[in-house]
Amino acid sequence: LFRYTQQIGGVSVNNSYGMEQCDMEYGYTSGQSVVTVTVNDDGVCALEYEAPTDVGEVVQKDVELLSFNDIWEIFKKVSVLSIQSYEIYEEITQNELEVYDIRFGYMSVLQGDGTYQYTPVWDFYARRILKGSGAYEGSNNIPPIEGKSCLTINAVNGTIIDRDLGY
Repeated sequence: LFRYTQQIGGVSVNNSYGMEQCDMEYGYTSGQSVVTVTVNDDGVCALEYEAPTDVGEVVQKDVELLSFNDIWEIFKKVSVLSIQSYEIYEEITQNELEVYDIRFGYMSVLQGDGTYQYTPVWDFYARRILKGSGAYEGSNNIPPIEGKSCLTINAVNGTIIDRDLGY
């Protein structure tokens, strides 16, 4: 199996919804313009081309990105708000957000005129860990949706991007 996923300057491109498609047999395919070639002893037996996308003109060159420390501070503020939302439940004794992956990439972000623009972003992948009594007796870890970013931050201006809406 050979897989080519579109990159811009060596950086992966994710679609606006942020889901890496999980192929149970071969792992993850991410991004747009994914070409998958399956080869066996007789040669090429399958060729699949998903989400063909052309990269248009460059809108901005040499864009200055926020430092990762700035991005991390934004993440911490948002994740604290996320954790605080569970504090209304007295039976919760442990409430954690465990980050298991952080990725830099491009995302096709919906613009006001209805077009999409590739924007550099940081994606945070995490799982929620809740323990306590009552409905939260024992370990009630909320499993992550594999391949779905729990928070996407614009690497240029620090705004939060809703991957479900694409902006």
